[in-house]
Amino acid sequence: KTSLPCSHDDICSSCHLRLRYLHKDYKCPQCKITNERIIVDASNSSTTYGDYGVWGNDLGAEYYWHDDSSMFFPLTYFHAVVGSLFSLRCNVLTRVKGGGGSEQRCTYAPPVIEDRAEALSRRSQNPTSTPTPPSTDVDSYTQNSPPPSIKPLLSHIKASHGLTFCVLCFVNKRGYLSMLPRYTHKQLEEHYTTESLTHTGHAKCEFCKTWHYDLEKLHLHLNKVHYKCHVCEQKGRMNQFFRDYKSVERHFGREHWMCKREECLRARFVVFGDEIDYRSHMREVHGVRGQEKIHVGFKVLSAGRDGSGQPSQPDSYVGARGDYVEEGPP
Repeated sequence: KTSLPCSHDDICSSCHLRLRYLHKDYKCPQCKITNERIIVDASNSSTTYGDYGVWGNDLGAEYYWHDDSSMFFPLTYFHAVVGSLFSLRCNVLTRVKGGGGSEQRCTYAPPVIEDRAEALSRRSQNPTSTPTPPSTDVDSYTQNSPPPSIKPLLSHIKASHGLTFCVLCFVNKRGYLSMLPRYTHKQLEEHYTTESLTHTGHAKCEFCKTWHYDLEKLHLHLNKVHYKCHVCEQKGRMNQFFRDYKSVERHFGREHWMCKREECLRARFVVFGDEIDYRSHMREVHGVRGQEKIHVGFKVLSAGRDGSGQPSQPDSYVGARGDYVEEGPP
């Protein structure tokens, strides 16, 4: 039984934990009111949330406060049932030697990593100890560069069982670590690209050749690391990305009106969508008066862009998971 401030207490604790921990959804599934804290009562009594003496994150010695889900659990229930969900145990099924083909789960667990409360307590006692904090940006972690907390477990699973699990799914909390599938290398590659009822596949940046959890994470990466043409965006051509500034600069020079004065080239992104704005810039910024000669060349090609009659190598391409543009060589 779970007791909520909104009094909708007929939803099980497992569903609440999944919503709150994995999806960061703190709303009641029925009334949609956000509940900052909820209480799990293993006794299934008629006690309501208001009957408990909640004081901040403290409900007494018999309850455990789980910070990542903002839930109170009976202490014995948490350690017996809930704690195993977050366990770093290997859990890979292995054959028992001399067991007649029977199997058991590997019980390996990496060394316990100091939790946050212990670390803060230790640092308060030793103010000169100021180690560099680990990265908290989940988007910075990859299969080859996982969070420090799971590196020993990944190494053990690979060395002892020839398996691994998806780091992207772990850091983005697709499931509890203890329940994430263990894959062979080939199965992991299939997992990255295969869609199912519960998984849409991960998204690949065609520039960096790196994988991201989903399209939303991919677009965050593209907007953070790569470049877009603001002139094209103003004309309604969205989701067009370039590998680096040199690529987008070549695009500016080919497709738009780019100022090629030295100071504007250093400033970057000095480019215009039409000749009128370009001439206005030249007059107001560079003092160019009168009619400046602009060379405009036209070339009619046959079947290929190079006039050979054969399809030529494209300067851009459209990825399966979004529009990418990668400029060809200058």
